[in-house]
Amino acid sequence: MKVITENAAYVQKYCATYLLKSTLVTQLAMPSTMLKKICGKKFYMLDSKDFIKFTDKAEIDYIKKCTWIPDFNDYKDKDPFEIKKKIYAIEVEGSKLNEFFDYLSEEGQFTEFDYQTTRATMLIFEKNSLRDIAILVENNEEPKLEPDSFCKRLRKFFS
Repeated sequence: MKVITENAAYVQKYCATYLLKSTLVTQLAMPSTMLKKICGKKFYMLDSKDFIKFTDKAEIDYIKKCTWIPDFNDYKDKDPFEIKKKIYAIEVEGSKLNEFFDYLSEEGQFTEFDYQTTRATMLIFEKNSLRDIAILVENNEEPKLEPDSFCKRLRKFFS
């Protein structure tokens, strides 16, 4: 999931880790400044549903173009049933992708493997993000954009 604000773009870690690989399908050039943030030293300490904040204009514009990552703002006022219909549509698209891949020759599967598995993974991330959004909408909650520090989590764990 992503959340776009006036001066920032927030992307959940599990989607952010796939942004570079997704360029194979999207053909969008990732700003080089994002690599440092995604591969930063402390990044591994974050929970996979924590958000990474991007403030550079080029980064925000890039994230806006990554339509495979649902923006919470696009769904926060929708009925959860509408979100679940979108999840179902993604599952149907995934099934069609599987059928397409099954009909390819062995050589075709070899040639298409990286592209098609990347598309499939992007669909999985989109579906999981929409599930997260549906839960937030059903509970009338907003996403928690700032993660707890690692030290705070340790203190909570041992208290």
